[in-house]
This record gives sequence, C-alpha cells and structure tokens, in this order.
Amino acid sequence: KDGAVDADERAKTSGLLNALHMEYGLRTVVAFEGALTYEAFEARHVREWEVTRKEQALAGVNVLRAVAEQLPGGSPETPLSQLEGMSQEELLRFCRRSVTAGVEALLRQHQEILREGRRQGDGDKIAEQGNSKFAQGGEVLREAKFGKMEDFTTGLVGKIGLPDPRLMDAMMREHCMRGDSKVAFSPGNYD
Repeated sequence: KDGAVDADERAKTSGLLNALHMEYGLRTVVAFEGALTYEAFEARHVREWEVTRKEQALAGVNVLRAVAEQLPGGSPETPLSQLEGMSQEELLRFCRRSVTAGVEALLRQHQEILREGRRQGDGDKIAEQGNSKFAQGGEVLREAKFGKMEDFTTGLVGKIGLPDPRLMDAMMREHCMRGDSKVAFSPGNYD
C-alpha cells in the first residue's frame, strides 16, 4: 500500500506466499522481517530461489557424505559424538583441513562429470533409424533414453531445475535474447 511490505501485510498474504514458495520448491518459511520494499522482497525471494536450485543440484553430488566421511569417531547410537566433543579450535582445524579437502575432491569429480557431459551433449547422436510411423518426410527420430526410478520421483524440477520466479524476464531471455531466438520456427507436424 505504501511501497513497503510490513508484518501485517505479510501476515494477510502468508498463505499466498507459502503457496508461491511451494510452487517454486522453496522453503515455506523464508525470513522476511521488517518493512521491505517490493524490490527488497523480490531480491530476497530470488536469492532463496537461486540457493535452492544450487542446493537441489548439490543433493546429487552428496556433499553431506563427503563431510560424514571426514568426521572421525562416533557410534551408531551417537554418530556425531566426536563433533560434539571438539573444542572451537579443533572444529576450525577439522573444517579447514578435513572437510575442505573432502568437499574439494568431491566437487572436482563432479566438475569433471559436468564438463564431460557438456562435451558429449554438444555432439548428440541421432539414431540412424527411427520408427517411420512417427516420423515425417523420412526424418530420423531421436533415440529414447530412460532413467532410473530416482529420475521419475524427482520429477521435472529434479531434471531441469526450478523455473525462474522472474517470469517476464525469463520469457524475454528465452524468446528474445537466446542465440536461436531470431531463427524462424515451424513445427513439422502441421505445416
């Protein structure tokens, strides 16, 4: 109403905000305290979206396992007892040496996987023979690739990530700014 979103306005629209966060796969509780301008609110929302996308991408990298592998001691009943017993100095040393080295090694492996995937993705091979029942004009169909059950359960968001919450900006980039945006498109199935 006055260019800022205050606590009362947030309380009145909390259901809508939670629905929006759930739609984008974000946490439903994001700290938006104090009066915020729309720009500040949008910046925080976009930042949460960016962090959530990275968090989802890193879930497959298994950073937690890399940390867990470095943590000494513990037992099945109290797996983090060694962590609990560390002094501040020991914890700092542990994080700087062991955790950093373990996470760095894991990220280096994943970096190479990403680079190799990009190299292979640039040279997508189209199957030489397709099912002509579904092809038109002698064109060749792409070979279908199937994934694991995990791919199915993570859904589209797990495969391509969350949509950009700045919808108009995303549409502008997609339809007007990408390299192929000026190339005429004509779907072959109803020309």
